[in-house]
Amino acid sequence: DKVTRKDAQKSIDEAKRIIEQARSIVIGDKLSKDTNFNVAVMINLLAASKAEYAEGVKNGKIAEMIEFQDGSSFVWRSQQIFEKIKPDLPKTQAEKIGKLYPQVWKAYDSNVEPSEVARLVDSITHELDEVSSTKTESANLGTYFDNIQKLLADAKKQYAAGKPDVAQSLVTKAYLDNYEYLEPILLKQNPVLKKEIELMMRQDLRTMLKTGESKDKIGTQIDAILKKLEQAKKLVMSEQKPNSEKYTTSSKYDAQSKDVNCAKPMQLLSNKETGKTTCVKSESVAKMLKSGWTK
Repeated sequence: DKVTRKDAQKSIDEAKRIIEQARSIVIGDKLSKDTNFNVAVMINLLAASKAEYAEGVKNGKIAEMIEFQDGSSFVWRSQQIFEKIKPDLPKTQAEKIGKLYPQVWKAYDSNVEPSEVARLVDSITHELDEVSSTKTESANLGTYFDNIQKLLADAKKQYAAGKPDVAQSLVTKAYLDNYEYLEPILLKQNPVLKKEIELMMRQDLRTMLKTGESKDKIGTQIDAILKKLEQAKKLVMSEQKPNSEKYTTSSKYDAQSKDVNCAKPMQLLSNKETGKTTCVKSESVAKMLKSGWTK
């Protein structure tokens, strides 16, 4: 059956409500107040939105509802973060980004070609690049696994207690705010496992919660996801332990070890004054070299 714009909008609104509810229920970590960290989160969300939109819209029509819905949710979430940190951003960048978001939503409403959405989203990302040189640094990966485990365990309890909406919120939080950031590394380590967990959590579990499956089935599904996540954790964390030692960090997102290896196409730069190192996108290297960083 064809997906109507009305049906799509209904699903988008539902996704937005779920994400907002998740934000109220689950308190974020200390990094949630850091501007640089929030900029990094925005960039990741916007990058994910481009990929989802490209899968969701074909020839000016919504072809895949879930992907279209997720793309919209990622943009919406990035905009919420932007509104929160806007007072801390340079006025020029804040004004430009503020004008770009309505253009993105207009593009979504018109089901324009993915290349046009990508152009607008990249324009926002460009302005964010100007804001922070630490945009590509990531939080401790183990924290994401811990968050997912806790959120899914809580979701199981809430569903058993007769609170499916709360459970849905927690599952959404586990996926959007945590698993999304593990996917790039897991994709390199084991793409099949990465896709299995993605479908089990993002699609299967959310559908089961929505359709009111028994608490036993929900519990079994969550347990299966957690088992897969344990496999993923071993793979991902091994990526953080060169020479049998973990990377050392000055914070949850500032790398200082000379053993740090950046995922392509990022490049490793160091600051002579502070001794810090960081992974940055290739297109940002020239700018950072001019500001005192070295390869």
